[in-house]
Amino acid sequence: MKGNVLFWMVFLTFSALNTYVAFFLMDRFLPGTHSFFMVILIILFLTIIIPITAIISEKLVKFALGKGLRKQQNFNWFIAIVTVVPVCLYGLFLFNTFKEKGLDEVIDFHADDYHSMQFSVQGDPTHGWKTDEQQPVEELVTFLSDYKVKKMNDAAWDSDVAGLNGFKFTIVTEGKPIMAGIYESRVHFYTGGAYYKVLNGPIDTAWVQEYDEKYQ
Repeated sequence: MKGNVLFWMVFLTFSALNTYVAFFLMDRFLPGTHSFFMVILIILFLTIIIPITAIISEKLVKFALGKGLRKQQNFNWFIAIVTVVPVCLYGLFLFNTFKEKGLDEVIDFHADDYHSMQFSVQGDPTHGWKTDEQQPVEELVTFLSDYKVKKMNDAAWDSDVAGLNGFKFTIVTEGKPIMAGIYESRVHFYTGGAYYKVLNGPIDTAWVQEYDEKYQ
């Protein structure tokens, strides 16, 4: 009985961790992956990673039971730790996800990875421009660093942005591209599908207009 309980707790914990790591790596290194290729990756995950996880979990449980977890007191402590630690880690994850951040921190631009940037003002895509110079993107990120944002729940986002002042940009890097729509009071990061509320807005649209005219 104890062996079965331990196995399922260890197996489910490792499976959740493996799933999180797999999606993180795919999101980081394989952005915009074709749906067919994504299905192949999921099949490989289910047919290779999950069985390996089950084998490792079984061996760990046998080892732990042999080292003293058969004793009821040790078993109870182990169950408490295995239960509390994931809850605490998930709580820290939620706190970090929804805490106040600088907009530049969310953009996470690294000059060493930069290739080019596309920029266009909301409602006027015909006047968009592109550059491979580094100064325009650094100037933009510096401007946006003055603003604080907080992540919004998906349900709180209003998808109708047609009448809002704002701009869009795509920063092409060696890894994952940075794609965002910046409006006066909220931000949409297309790459990760995340929405943010600007806490100390509205964003200075006059500066954006001057910036756009400067580099057109």
